[in-house]
Amino acid sequence: MLTLVGSASRELDFCETAGLFLTLCNCTPDLGHLTLKGYRLRTGASDQQVLIAVTVLSVKAATNVIENISIQYDQDLGLDPSSPLPIDSPLLARNVTGLDPEQIHLTYFSAESVAVSWVTGEGVTSLKAVPLATQQQGGIASDVYFGTNSENLTESATGYTTAYQQIYTKLNATVVPLNYSSPLIHHTILTDLEPDTVYYYRVGDPKFGLSQVYSFRTAPTPGTGYPLRIGVVADVGQTINSSQTISHLAGNDPNYVILVGDLTYADDSTPNGTATHSNGTKATYPPSPNGSFQPRWDAWYRMMQPLLSRALFIPNNGNHELEPQGNASYYAGLHPTEEFPSGSQFQSYIHRQLTPYNQSNSPSPLYYSINLGPTHQIHLSNYVNFLEGSAQYEWLVEDLASFDRAATPWLIVTWHAPWYSSYTTHYKETECMRQAMEPLLYEAGADIIFNGHLHTYERTNPVYNYTVDECGIVNVVIGDGGNIEGLYKTFIDQPGDCPDPNMLPKYQPGPYCPSFTYPGGVKDGYCPKVGEQPEWSAFRQPAFGHGLFTVINETHAHWQWNRNYNGEADYADDVYIIRDLSCPNQASYPPPSAPATPVTAVAGK
Repeated sequence: MLTLVGSASRELDFCETAGLFLTLCNCTPDLGHLTLKGYRLRTGASDQQVLIAVTVLSVKAATNVIENISIQYDQDLGLDPSSPLPIDSPLLARNVTGLDPEQIHLTYFSAESVAVSWVTGEGVTSLKAVPLATQQQGGIASDVYFGTNSENLTESATGYTTAYQQIYTKLNATVVPLNYSSPLIHHTILTDLEPDTVYYYRVGDPKFGLSQVYSFRTAPTPGTGYPLRIGVVADVGQTINSSQTISHLAGNDPNYVILVGDLTYADDSTPNGTATHSNGTKATYPPSPNGSFQPRWDAWYRMMQPLLSRALFIPNNGNHELEPQGNASYYAGLHPTEEFPSGSQFQSYIHRQLTPYNQSNSPSPLYYSINLGPTHQIHLSNYVNFLEGSAQYEWLVEDLASFDRAATPWLIVTWHAPWYSSYTTHYKETECMRQAMEPLLYEAGADIIFNGHLHTYERTNPVYNYTVDECGIVNVVIGDGGNIEGLYKTFIDQPGDCPDPNMLPKYQPGPYCPSFTYPGGVKDGYCPKVGEQPEWSAFRQPAFGHGLFTVINETHAHWQWNRNYNGEADYADDVYIIRDLSCPNQASYPPPSAPATPVTAVAGK
């Protein structure tokens, strides 16, 4: 028996299904569209709080608006902040010899195409940059052997190699800015694959060493593949919290993983490996101009290999991928210069991590779009010029114009720093981007936005221009992967925690566009009144964790946030996202019936 605590307090009988989900039972005899309501549940037997948002069955029109839930920091949610794992720890250490492949990971391109990446050799950190690995390891092949029978890999593909250097000057540095030359990085793109098929593969060069056999499943043909489940995470890093998050995510066995920026946090260590971090309450950013500890990139891909060698990776970039070279000044985008013709920023990211930007006609590897099953996904960058008239803005306009809701009913959008957050740190940092691009996404009927950057969790009600709107977009901040800098714990509606409306981090491109959206609020309405959680903020809690987004059919999707609690995965926010086809920005074709068994994913299953 569960006691429902909220605006409609009453006791409910609950039953748990044998599948992935919890079903609300005996709530009402009439099963119509799902109406989302937010509640706090308390078990009557042990009085242990179970904090989730519950789906309530109703015959009313579907709505995604729920009550405001705000939960303070709980020390049982993990060490905060925590130091990075030692780079020679078992999760991070190099465990191959010679030129055997390592750091193997897959990247989603399409239902018929997957990129396979790995490295050979070791990176070198030194006062003077050494020759590129492409010069040192000449002649080693980038081969992938693959097929649908693990005992008989009948097909093969050959890719290419690349390498990069990270070079710093001593200008303004407080430590000796050691330089770095990467290991040899291999990329091979498998094409003409059969959709929704299990493939086995191994990588390497028979003359130097081959990997073990791994496997993955290709995506379904666009427009098909219900239910489609995607793991979502951001701001991961390499701490004990990070390892717990990735372990919990891997335990859910997703076929796809979206990571919304800030992968390695290599730039939170100086080039000699000394870690620096903040306490998670200030917008500090230590690495410039000292450089970053590039071996953390190698360590991170080793930590991720067990997951990303079988799940198809969908990456995006964040501020910790900027890693400016030279005198370490921040600019927008790759920022090529005479000294760094391929770019003075994002070099580690773009050399190690492929993105399918060419196939979506994007001019930059930092933003792109894909079709994955019944979803169209747009992965933007708030570290590239996003203002009206910019290349990224014009590309977004063109991509939305080609978006076919009948073929891919769900529109998912990601970038790193959020538009909507009620936490103090990074508050309204991307307001210029919101003012430029939110009308485009609203008009296109975007269903859900995933962001990171804030080391915490928050989900909004459907919102547009700071107003709850049934036809608006659900925004999810999930920058709680476990990084070194710790959790953000203060809210803008707490006394004294509204930031000044004239702050902009040095790594955020573009102008600053403060908006005063709360009449009668703090600092002329820059923040809401003290004690008033914004109406658009549906659920917020400082905790590490990961998310699962499951597309059930053309109109119903399920979102579950799993927080790390005492080392376990504890599902805490659990809702349906429902496309309202009465909205003018949604398609008008008839919706299917609601799921026969409305279900809620169980963490760790």
